[in-house]
Amino acid sequence: MTTEAASAMATVHLPTNLHPFAGDQTQVGAPGSTLRQVFAALDREWPDLVSQIIEGGDVLPQFAIAIDGTVVEGGLGASVGPETEIYVIASIGGGVDQPPASATRLISFDIDGTLEVGEPPGEITLTTVRRAHALGIVVGSCSDRPISYQQKLWADHDVPMQFVVLKQNLLHVRASFPDAAHYLHIGDTPVDRQMAKEADFDFLDVLDGPEARLLVELNGA
Repeated sequence: MTTEAASAMATVHLPTNLHPFAGDQTQVGAPGSTLRQVFAALDREWPDLVSQIIEGGDVLPQFAIAIDGTVVEGGLGASVGPETEIYVIASIGGGVDQPPASATRLISFDIDGTLEVGEPPGEITLTTVRRAHALGIVVGSCSDRPISYQQKLWADHDVPMQFVVLKQNLLHVRASFPDAAHYLHIGDTPVDRQMAKEADFDFLDVLDGPEARLLVELNGA
């Protein structure tokens, strides 16, 4: 493959549970001017991978597709360019990170200034995040960090996440998980508060000591 041909490919970023279907790669490249063409090209090289994502010409409900950080709502006909970053995002429908059917609560975590692994570190520990997940709460991250960064962060720390989105797309999370009884976003900035308000999420500010409050809530779940 020539350098020019390689540079003409879109990059498809994969969630952790799909890595085994792509030779344990975190991302793969494929040509195409639409999502449909990109996945058709991937199907020729990684048919087992594509069968996990696409069925009958549509994206399976356990995944969402984002182009350059924005969730696609128009199907596989969406246009892509030669340097497009495509993200396959694990959602509620299944996969290794699928929450139980009884899950009725959702928590979205900002990263920087909120979680102990953020820059700067925040108050919320990964132990608390794991406990929320173990209790059947739908857990994910909503950050200014690129989706690929968020996915790698959770893979590196072996923390299961049901969604990873850019902060301005918090509203898409509610649309992807319409049956939750309670939606909570935890962050540290006025932007976090505003995004939570616009998405109709309750908001917990790290300045209000959320670790202790969250632990009390989880222990009472």
